[in-house]
Amino acid sequence: MATFQINGIGVRDLHRTASTGSFVCGNEHCKGRRDGARQEYKLVSTRSWFTFLWVPLIPLGGRRTYAQCKSCKATYSPDAVTAAR
Repeated sequence: MATFQINGIGVRDLHRTASTGSFVCGNEHCKGRRDGARQEYKLVSTRSWFTFLWVPLIPLGGRRTYAQCKSCKATYSPDAVTAAR
């Protein structure tokens, strides 16, 4: 979900890095991928919030988690990095 604000009232996604590590990126265009080299990733947890005057007040929906390659910014399901460990 994207950020939507009118005069400080709206919906905003907040992201938190849950953990980091290394894995083999599946993106063939990844800049750092050479001969199966391992890439750094971050496991990101995100949630949408209702905001009033730009202050997050009420969480909307559940948390969504994804893994993101730090080199090419491609995103994967969390299962992709746990299987690669």
